[in-house]
Amino acid sequence: DFGNALWVCDELDIWFIVDTEKDDYYFPEGELQIDNMTYFCKFYFIHQTNQLQISIYPLEYAIAPDESRDRNAMVGTIAGDCAFSDDTFVFMIHTIDGNILDPTMTQLNFRRDTISE
Repeated sequence: DFGNALWVCDELDIWFIVDTEKDDYYFPEGELQIDNMTYFCKFYFIHQTNQLQISIYPLEYAIAPDESRDRNAMVGTIAGDCAFSDDTFVFMIHTIDGNILDPTMTQLNFRRDTISE
């Protein structure tokens, strides 16, 4: 529970925004850019654990409500555990599914940034 924030990854062009005004703010959304492609990402922080799963979809799924997103349309997932501090967190990767990410990645470092108006 870190309040409103933009979280940016140091290793990949991936980010997400926490907006506590949203009912489901604990499942923030963001984007991944890789190989000149942009993807929509949903970040599932598992309540009362340090687990995170990032579901990666084609960009057009960004405007689709959660209940209408076809799980078969996912192009990848990343799952693992997080170690949190006030302004950073380390995502230790356990599994990578799909073929858009390097399967040998073991960790991603995110840092808190300010949200531009």
